[in-house]
Amino acid sequence: MKKTLLICLLSIAFQSWSQAQVFPIRGCADEACSEQRYQALMNSVAHGIYQGTGFEYNDSISLSLKVDENRQLELTKSFAWINEAAPIRYFSALKSLADSAALIPGQEFQLHWKQEFNSKDLTVPEIDINSAFPTANACSQFNRKAQLGCAKYVISYQLDEATKITIPEDELKAELHYSRGRLRRVFISRAPISQKNVLTAFQGFPVYDTVNFNKHSLPGAGEYHIKYSRPFQIDPQKLKAHIQDSYGFYIQNQLWSQLRLAIDPNHQIPEIDTLSFNKKYTIALLEYLEAELQNGSIPSQMWAVKKKKELNDSSEEKKDIPIYSGCDPDLERDKQIVCFQRGIMGFITQNFEFPEICKQNGQGGRIYVEFRIEEDGSISTIEVNKKSFPLLDIEGIRVISILPNFSSPIPGGKITPFDFILPINAKLQ
Repeated sequence: MKKTLLICLLSIAFQSWSQAQVFPIRGCADEACSEQRYQALMNSVAHGIYQGTGFEYNDSISLSLKVDENRQLELTKSFAWINEAAPIRYFSALKSLADSAALIPGQEFQLHWKQEFNSKDLTVPEIDINSAFPTANACSQFNRKAQLGCAKYVISYQLDEATKITIPEDELKAELHYSRGRLRRVFISRAPISQKNVLTAFQGFPVYDTVNFNKHSLPGAGEYHIKYSRPFQIDPQKLKAHIQDSYGFYIQNQLWSQLRLAIDPNHQIPEIDTLSFNKKYTIALLEYLEAELQNGSIPSQMWAVKKKKELNDSSEEKKDIPIYSGCDPDLERDKQIVCFQRGIMGFITQNFEFPEICKQNGQGGRIYVEFRIEEDGSISTIEVNKKSFPLLDIEGIRVISILPNFSSPIPGGKITPFDFILPINAKLQ
């Protein structure tokens, strides 16, 4: 069983960013008009940026402006979470429509713009067994469960290839929205802090492996979205320095809104979402934040950190193991687990078909396939947990999809949904 470490970041006050300044727009006689024109102007700039990237995406923009002695605006400091080129476009638009008569020499503006698309547009279905999803040529003859797992794998694999060059270390999490085979929207919930080249990866997508897939391997399938996650890959020995460099940038520049976004991208206060599955990263981040709070670098009235105790393995309820076909349901739990594992591995040994091209090239590896056993004993949600070689991974998906149904340890009962990660040692004998 996995141990869980929960970390909380409590917001005590956050007023400096929640109340936006009203920026004076030329031709407006009151603040309501200026605010309305300001919103329209910023949305117009965002639309122009979307046209340039080819898809909509979310971003966080900060602008520090100052009025010079000639009542002209100067950009003194700017920040963008995703697109470093964006702030100058927003500033240029603001400067062109600023009401110079209403500006006072020496006046300063701190503007924060949350660039995002309409949440109502996120209603397209997540790619699943019941939706129309793209089919990869390499698995076109598989059953529908395997085709779905293969489609998810191919999309993820291609994006992995794109991000190898542009994002070598940091984690990336995003939700990709497609329409008629094209990437239309990207909602980013985790992005590299120290490197601003996320858009390059998405603009280069899809990248196709011409050996295993071709450019027509994923024909369009209506509208759907798929969740993508690329794990954090930094050397553990460099972890502390990485956290200090990355999060220190926000603290040194007092970018509290961006610090919050970097720590808790999904805004699910009070729990920190930051790589919660990566205990070493989370502990290192917590220790850094605590030290910064103690030395006064983070305003104590704005932030407080609290660590919760680790959950003990013994506190977690032990689930009944589903019964593999042919196993005696009356066996003791330990023996039932052994029969379950032997049954699955025996089935895979008999049914795994080593890809011919892998045989020719002497390619093998360890495949980690994650799947769920549902209440009715059927297999669902087949995904590769850790990638090896594409054709081997796809064969792992296929063979798991044809596993016989499992049964409940209680006669006539239902199975408690059970998630399982199975390592398959695919090596030529």
